[in-house]
Amino acid sequence: MTITADSVRTLERTRIQAMLANDVACLRKLISPQCSYVHTTGRLDTGESYLASLGDGLFRYEDLSVSDQAVTLQTATAVVVYRLSARIVIDARPVVSESRCTAVWAERHDGIQVIAFQATPVKP
Repeated sequence: MTITADSVRTLERTRIQAMLANDVACLRKLISPQCSYVHTTGRLDTGESYLASLGDGLFRYEDLSVSDQAVTLQTATAVVVYRLSARIVIDARPVVSESRCTAVWAERHDGIQVIAFQATPVKP
């Protein structure tokens, strides 16, 4: 698959839906195992450790709402920037979060995957 703005928007929607469904198998196809995944707390995960935590139930997404999304294309890479409103359960505690996110998607030998993700908290 060739990376385009439309394909990345579709992949982002699929990723968000998989996060809400706790569909680790789907996310494993979308997120590189070597992905640098930075949470709003500053916690750093790899793609593998993020998926393991999700699969182990350490956190669960209850609602995710994306707005103000922009896609910038480079050769074989796309940078997606957006605002994310989230309701998450972390260690059995509900958390409401507003953040600005950056997801970097890249063409890889096994498809297009997220290779970096950064969430920065913002005031609502």
